[in-house]
Amino acid sequence: MDNRNIDEITDKKARIVKSHDISLNGAYVEWIHELKERYRGAQIKAAIKVNSEKLLFNW
Repeated sequence: MDNRNIDEITDKKARIVKSHDISLNGAYVEWIHELKERYRGAQIKAAIKVNSEKLLFNW
């Protein structure tokens, strides 16, 4: 890479990406939704397990 390219890169200012700048396709939205469901399900299972163990310990 020559110095001209480095100067061009360093002269560019950071740009904030806003939500209206991004377009989401259906498959991505579905994947995010599934990921959220799986994460929430794992949280619930962990909470149930912790509560069960606490009950057994206190019994």
